[in-house]
Amino acid sequence: MGDNVINALVVGNPDSKINELIPKFEKLGNKGENSFVKIFDYQFKFVPFIIPKNGDVEIIQNYRDYDIIFLCLDYREDDSFNNIENFYLKNKHLELFYGLLGFYNETENKKVNVNEVKKFSKDRDIKLYNIVINSNFDRVFKTIITNFFEKKNKSSKIRIGGDDKKKLLPNIEDNIYICKIGLIGSKSGKTTLSQTYKTGNFNPNTTESTLINNVTKIINYTPDEKKKLKNGNESNSIKVKIELWDTPHVGLNWENMNFVMMVAKSVDVIIFLYDNNNKDTFYDIYEWDRKIHDNIVKNAIFCVVENQTERKGIDDFNEERSELASNIGAEKHFCIDASNRESVNYMIKEIVSFYLMKIDVVVEKNQNEINNEKNKNIENNINGKEKKENLNENDKKNQINKNEINKEVNQKEQNKKNKTDNKNSCSLF
Repeated sequence: MGDNVINALVVGNPDSKINELIPKFEKLGNKGENSFVKIFDYQFKFVPFIIPKNGDVEIIQNYRDYDIIFLCLDYREDDSFNNIENFYLKNKHLELFYGLLGFYNETENKKVNVNEVKKFSKDRDIKLYNIVINSNFDRVFKTIITNFFEKKNKSSKIRIGGDDKKKLLPNIEDNIYICKIGLIGSKSGKTTLSQTYKTGNFNPNTTESTLINNVTKIINYTPDEKKKLKNGNESNSIKVKIELWDTPHVGLNWENMNFVMMVAKSVDVIIFLYDNNNKDTFYDIYEWDRKIHDNIVKNAIFCVVENQTERKGIDDFNEERSELASNIGAEKHFCIDASNRESVNYMIKEIVSFYLMKIDVVVEKNQNEINNEKNKNIENNINGKEKKENLNENDKKNQINKNEINKEVNQKEQNKKNKTDNKNSCSLF
């Protein structure tokens, strides 16, 4: 066996129909001619193993011949999950990777108790992979192979963002910090996002990008109440130039990635974007991630962004979506609407803030600093209130004095008038 071959034992009772499913797997690789599925640079080889629906199950004596054991069920068949747990308990080996594969049609109701399957997966710490019949199986196996190598601790990918890499270095021109952000993904709304950020408006007629597009903005960045500039200034703000790079769609031709790699090699932040209603765009991220880690040497921040379009994502997809960021080592995960200005602006601001922390320009305040600022604000509020009360009291006194002066002036004028009137009066006697 070569290092690039992964042998998988596919276990299920007759209702799981694994003898029908394996040929579908094999069609993914070399049209089924060599009975393997090629995922990334690895070959999956499948061996079916039928267990009874009830009663005793066999103990696999040659389990060391396998790297992975798949426990299979068909959600469309009531009894397809029977005896799976019994097999697992008798054939549990810590050095093997176990995966739970559930098959179904999107349009059909599930007859197997879904909660029972999820409980088994959670209690046994076995990842559950749900596959839609007649869909692209390879997208699920991309996830499986990633999980497999992570557990075996022999992943072939290079973790650019890990602790063993050099820190990000700041890029400054004319006292302006530059943050370059690259958008990468397959038909996921990259151009919509960049145009929304550029214009502040959603353009429903956005067309697919064929070249690299760039949006540039210069902002005044001010840290929030929990952060501060490491080298503070009077304005408590710095200028940041944001360069948002939109990469073209390359389709299924993964070799045609020159433009994407040009961006990936030059940016500080890489955003993997997928559409919550398109599973293909989600699973493609594993391939994007692998290609980029294999081809770039620059340190970068990796983020996963889900573009939430109007329809909701499929429920069976939620668990995999929640694990994507950790699976590829992304440091940030956002859910946005690429057509919404506020949503896009918030994400960019958070990414810029995280980037500035990575290059040590912005740091988090300690608890004492936060408490001192709170106390200072309280004190300022009290002093401001007292000052306002004093001003109000002074206003009252001034008004009283003003009234007294006006009264005195009025009295003098009245006396003067009375004196004049008396002088001008005539007497008949």
